[in-house]
Amino acid sequence: MAEIIESCVHASRVTVVSAPSGFGKTTEVEHWASKYSADAIWLTLGRFDSDVRSLDRHLLRILQTHFPHDTFLNDSDLRDPARAYRAVYQYFETTRRPLILIIDDAHQALGAINDGIVGALIEDAPEALRMIVIGTTYLDLAFSRLLLYQPETKIDSRTLEFTELEIRDLVATSGSTLTPTEIYAHTQGWPIAVRLLAFTGAPPGEGATIQNVEISEQLGDYIERHVLATLSSETALHLLEMTVCEELTSQIAEAITGSPDAGRTLAECAQRGLFLTQRNCGSTVYYRWNTVFAHQCRLILQRTDPVKLAELHLRVAEVLEVDQPLHAVEHALSAGSASRATDILLRHWLGLIVGNDAAAVERICAMFPNPHSDDPRVLLVRACAHEVMGEHALSRSLFARATNLLRYDHSLVGSNETLLLARLLLLDGRESSAQSSAEIRHLFETSESLTTVDRASLLYLVGWTELRHRSNPDLIEEYLAMAAREAQASHNQPLRRKALGQLVLAHAWAGHHQQALQVADEADQDVPTSVTPWDSYAGGGLLLGCGWVEYWSADADAAYESFLSVIKTDEARTTFGSSARMMLAAAAASSRNPRYCRRAASELHSIATEKGQEVRWGALKECGVAMLEEAAGHRKRAMAIAQSHVGTPEFPFVTILLAAILRRGGDLSGAIRLLRSQPEYEETSYLSVTSRISLALFQAGNGKCELAHEWCEAALEVAAAENIRLPFCDGDLSVRQLLAAHVLRYPTHETFIADCLAFDRDEQSGSRLSEREHDVFVLMQTAMTLSEIAEDLQLSINTIKSHQRSIYQKLDVTSRREVRQVQL
Repeated sequence: MAEIIESCVHASRVTVVSAPSGFGKTTEVEHWASKYSADAIWLTLGRFDSDVRSLDRHLLRILQTHFPHDTFLNDSDLRDPARAYRAVYQYFETTRRPLILIIDDAHQALGAINDGIVGALIEDAPEALRMIVIGTTYLDLAFSRLLLYQPETKIDSRTLEFTELEIRDLVATSGSTLTPTEIYAHTQGWPIAVRLLAFTGAPPGEGATIQNVEISEQLGDYIERHVLATLSSETALHLLEMTVCEELTSQIAEAITGSPDAGRTLAECAQRGLFLTQRNCGSTVYYRWNTVFAHQCRLILQRTDPVKLAELHLRVAEVLEVDQPLHAVEHALSAGSASRATDILLRHWLGLIVGNDAAAVERICAMFPNPHSDDPRVLLVRACAHEVMGEHALSRSLFARATNLLRYDHSLVGSNETLLLARLLLLDGRESSAQSSAEIRHLFETSESLTTVDRASLLYLVGWTELRHRSNPDLIEEYLAMAAREAQASHNQPLRRKALGQLVLAHAWAGHHQQALQVADEADQDVPTSVTPWDSYAGGGLLLGCGWVEYWSADADAAYESFLSVIKTDEARTTFGSSARMMLAAAAASSRNPRYCRRAASELHSIATEKGQEVRWGALKECGVAMLEEAAGHRKRAMAIAQSHVGTPEFPFVTILLAAILRRGGDLSGAIRLLRSQPEYEETSYLSVTSRISLALFQAGNGKCELAHEWCEAALEVAAAENIRLPFCDGDLSVRQLLAAHVLRYPTHETFIADCLAFDRDEQSGSRLSEREHDVFVLMQTAMTLSEIAEDLQLSINTIKSHQRSIYQKLDVTSRREVRQVQL
């Protein structure tokens, strides 16, 4: 069989191994891999992997694990499946590194196997990458087009069936008393039956055969009479007990059975090639039972001792809860204990939804039997899962039903906490969300125990909610920083990165730009494996925060790219998506790049005009239009829009951007009135700088030069500390004149003023590279990774990526390969 697999792999990019359970598909491919392929990686799917994004995430994670020193995937690639596919394809085409990707139990992915990155690679994989897809006969349907044109790529049940010659080799090693002819006569070559007879040496009975069907009473009887009966009663019992969990380690086996010898029993079975397969993952050995054998053993337990089977499922649920809570819920349901399943779900749902498993949470909730499926707590969890998945109408419907049911029963354990958390996710109102957030914080601070065990996810959700509704900046920063620390302590790197990403935005919006950059560098060290439903629902904080800092530092090109990246992942039109669209217009206007301005104008149409989350979203659109009008030379139109907002409470950054338009247009009193409408943010760095420079110009216009320079110096103190350059080099001639005069009186910030005065607006969209960009450009011609370039230039990886984006824009290229073809 190994030779047949080897021939198929050499002949075709994709080999499909398709047969019913019990045909030893995985065993044969493992045998081939150990014999022929030293460079093979396994992607084993489970019943919760039918979501295409989950499938892509698993694939990218194992690729990055297998090639830890190759950074062929960057953040933007991971957020776009098409770009990730091209990056993977280009990597293998360029390096020519051979790799065999084995996808086991591929039928678990259902239709997702043909979608996303996995589907694209199956359709068109690079020559160096070969794929083996293993699964049930569902694959015949999933890959019908491939198999129609390339039938030689398929290994089916007829090929996997044992011949008498192959049975002879097996009997020689197993010591069976049956002849190969006898075994074949009883099994017709069905691999699991062949191995059972070779292992036991006992025929099924006079005139009987073990038929080639997945569920066979004959096979169950045979296992009971000729496999289990040959073992000691204790070993046989432990074997039955261990089959309750289809994939396990020695530690899990010992916890289930209570026997210290359980791991040794597993290893012996795997060594003899019977009933289960063995795979090493680092220092841990994983065992996976043959599906048919395990199913038959559970049927034996169900028939002989159903109470024991239920107890075992509950024991497995207890063992798996910490690391595999979804499987723990499933085992509790299999035990018939929906109440235990609900308890486990309520303890872990928040971490799963904030993590990568919103779709899996919804599927497990759908498995609850009546009447437990109508438990308001389960309905609330389902509502949150659907909300994160972008299915908002269904989410609201489930939430409404749950809240109505809770009116009649407030005694359910965890119902209040679950309801409060659901409100944070589902309710738009700033006041209602603030109240729920305050109650959650009170529970966190005063309760001896919370239903939710994932403290990091709870802290993160509270911090994200406060950030979304623009509440106390200090509170937001504290909660998100605490969430990152808790995630780090619990080794939850994806959640840590999410918390750090939102913390970057929190620092940026609070005006702490240097802190934002420091956290961005820290967050950038944790590269995500792909975009999750939560990223699409509530992501973008890291890029939006970086873009904000880049914008105020007068790096319009980098800011534009950051804001555009947020928009590309904004599936749910969240607060961040609308803010990013407005800021995209701000960056485009600042750059004066016509292509940028056209794209920004088209994106403004996607900002909702109705009021939501107690925000008049139309103000963001009007602000963006005003900035683009000014950039196009239509200052009167821009001024009219800005003046219409004087006296109207808006987002702080809307107020600041409109005030800048009024300042540049000469309406200093209008600009100052706008800025003074935000007293609660007056100490925020960028608002403070903008206000002080406006006041300086106002005093200078009234002939009070000394007072003007005092305000200017006050503005420079804050601006220099946070690198806020934009208000001093945004095309306002009066500001440049004030700076030129100021540097003669107050040389304290001479270098900062010189940088601002030397700033050339046309260079933002220009064709030449800065000195630092030229250094990066030269090193990009080599094989050095971005991390190595950062180390060589003694810069952060985040700064190198900003320079990379700017180089791409200025050279009008889209990849590093194209950069290498450019001659300066």
